[in-house]
Amino acid sequence: ASAAAIAALEELKRLDAPSLARTKGAMFRKHLAEAGFGPDLVRGRGLMLAVEVKNPLAAMGGLLQKGVIGLPCGEGSPPQFAMAVIPPLTITDSQMRFVAMALKDVCL
Repeated sequence: ASAAAIAALEELKRLDAPSLARTKGAMFRKHLAEAGFGPDLVRGRGLMLAVEVKNPLAAMGGLLQKGVIGLPCGEGSPPQFAMAVIPPLTITDSQMRFVAMALKDVCL
């Protein structure tokens, strides 16, 4: 088990995972902006992003129907709910675009 963990860590180091997450996160933010989510509606770092929504449970159901897994999150006063989408580092540009458009269809 520890050999597998070490191998996984070595692969993340080889890929320079933090840099890759920043680069892909910036691209995902661009796609979200093109879909209508301004900087005031998007939060997070790297590929760990969330968009503010009014009804997170309805958004989650709508995303699932489109094949996208979103996680409701957020709290506060007044409540500020968000839908988190945390894709893998292997996500492609076209997949990011698809998720951004699915979020647009369901959340805006």
